Amino acid sequence: MRIIFLQNVLDVGRAGDIKEVKNGYARNYLIPNGLAAQATSNELLKIEKLKKIGEEQSLKESKHWEEIAEALDGKIITLKMKAGETGQLYGSVTNSLIAKELAILTERKIDRRKIVLNEPLRALGEFDVLINLHTGVNATIKVIVEAEEI
Repeated sequence: MRIIFLQNVLDVGRAGDIKEVKNGYARNYLIPNGLAAQATSNELLKIEKLKKIGEEQSLKESKHWEEIAEALDGKIITLKMKAGETGQLYGSVTNSLIAKELAILTERKIDRRKIVLNEPLRALGEFDVLINLHTGVNATIKVIVEAEEI
């Protein structure tokens, strides 16, 4: 089914884009939630206006995320974890744990999915962690994992 996106849909399309999607996806999700409309002749006339609105919204979002990236870039987070004598952690540091600490540090909620960890941190030490906030907007923080004193 050919549809016109009325709003930005992450990893699918931007406002004003015309795309071919599966019928069920369009009828059951995009159209009922007001994210898209069927690409009829009347809807095609509105496309220029929607593209302009989508570009403005995207620019506003980019500026917002750039401000957050500026605030986060270079921050140091220290986490205390239980560890063995060899420096191996009993648990692991996950992106959820880092997101909670970032929320406390910056007073802004950062989605855990935006924190890029190839695998959870399972050892003591310093680690550089990439945060992919928005398309083309990244920040790098330093995570220091220390042994918890008993």
